[in-house]
Amino acid sequence: MHAELLGCGQTGEGQLGARLTEPMIRVPERIIGAPNDAEGTTVKQVACGENHTLFLTNDGKMWSVGSNRDGQLGRGKRSEGSFSIYPVSLTSGVGIIQLL
Repeated sequence: MHAELLGCGQTGEGQLGARLTEPMIRVPERIIGAPNDAEGTTVKQVACGENHTLFLTNDGKMWSVGSNRDGQLGRGKRSEGSFSIYPVSLTSGVGIIQLL
């Protein structure tokens, strides 16, 4: 079985993982760059803020995308955001079990 992650909503800050020309996606579309690979790593939970999105994969890793003005991407400092979904660096051996 092939799984895809779909999403809709605001796109201006990259919170859906792509630089899009439309400010809003009204019909769910595939989230480009979401963790979904041949080894079975898939997204099991999503948490959304106004301008960012966090993804939790079944292997306990967290990924983030969107605005980072207040450090909400978990990348260690406030900075410009991202239009690409990247894994968040965690202390070695730490696995996330839930996003709130």
